Amino acid sequence: MRRIKAGLLAMLLATILSGASRAESLTFHLTNESDALDLAVEFYSVGTDRAWPGGDDVYVLEYVEGEGTYRLDCIAGEKICVGAWDYDGFEPEVYWGVGRNGTEGCEGCCAICDGGESSQTFNQ
Repeated sequence: MRRIKAGLLAMLLATILSGASRAESLTFHLTNESDALDLAVEFYSVGTDRAWPGGDDVYVLEYVEGEGTYRLDCIAGEKICVGAWDYDGFEPEVYWGVGRNGTEGCEGCCAICDGGESSQTFNQ
């Protein structure tokens, strides 16, 4: 009887652990080719409230430097989209990807968290 209970417990534990979220990463390589705009950049998880860097913070991708690499810790299989907009607010209607707060539609601005990489270029 103990062996049966131990076997059932082991099977239950294996079932629970197999459904657990697995930590992974996703690296975005971004290039700013906008017309002299510093860009605010944020990454959004589709279907959740997760964002990088999150809160009231943003990454700043300056037009002078032009490039940035962002490694995100995420959950395997999670879909993450990038949004960018004019950091200084001179052109509030201008955005790239899903834009500020992840509310705009986009083509090719999302990637799946699978340990891989994604490249995006922002230009006007």
